[in-house]
Formats: sequence, structure tokens, C-alpha cells
Amino acid sequence: METKRIETPEEYLAYYDQRVINHSFISKHPEMFEFYLELRTKFLMTYQQTDATLFLKLAILLDIDAQLQILLELIKSTNKSLCEELGMTESEIISMIAKDKKCFYRELTGLDMNHSVPWQLIYLSES
Repeated sequence: METKRIETPEEYLAYYDQRVINHSFISKHPEMFEFYLELRTKFLMTYQQTDATLFLKLAILLDIDAQLQILLELIKSTNKSLCEELGMTESEIISMIAKDKKCFYRELTGLDMNHSVPWQLIYLSES
């Protein structure tokens, strides 16, 4: 992905749209597809919000993006029903994603929850 070419939130979300909407996953997991659509809508609304500060918007966008990335990884890692593979219901998987978003960027950068995070924008979603 060439981020320098992304100018709109729709262009950014198109990556996820291609991988989620055009995947057989959506027919097997309607609750999770609805969850994806909710995240997508929240991303667009946050981006377009005019009364929030840049840092608040960035924190919310990073929070949403962490959930989108976790969802996409789960989709990519399964060839059959995600619920069967994980032994969880769709609601439980959605709850897991909502919980795991809190440590997503720490894990991405090699930190665990016992470490304090460096002063970096990527960790704004933890607040």
C-alpha cells in the first residue's frame, strides 16, 4: 500500500472493503459483517467530525483501525467458518476484537501490557 496516495478516508477503507466485502466470509458471518460496516461508518464519521481535535480524532481512528486489522487477520487466517475454527460465536469474536484492540499496537511494536508505552502517536488509542 502506498500511503502517500491516500487522500480520503474512502480510499483508505477501500483496502478493507476489497478484502471483507468481496470475501465469502460475509455470507457465513452476518454479525461480523455488520460489525465491519459499523466500524467503517464510525471511521468515516470520525474523520469528517469538525468539532473534535486532531489528537482525539487520531485516537479514535487508530482504535477503529486496530479492530479492522484484527478482523482482517482473522478473515485471512481461515478457510472455513471462523466460529468453528475458534470455537466461539460471532458475538464472542466481536467482543474479543474489541478487547484485543487495546493491546494491538503494543503487540505490533513488540511491547506487552507490563511495559509503559513510549511517547508516540500510535499509542493514542490506548487512552
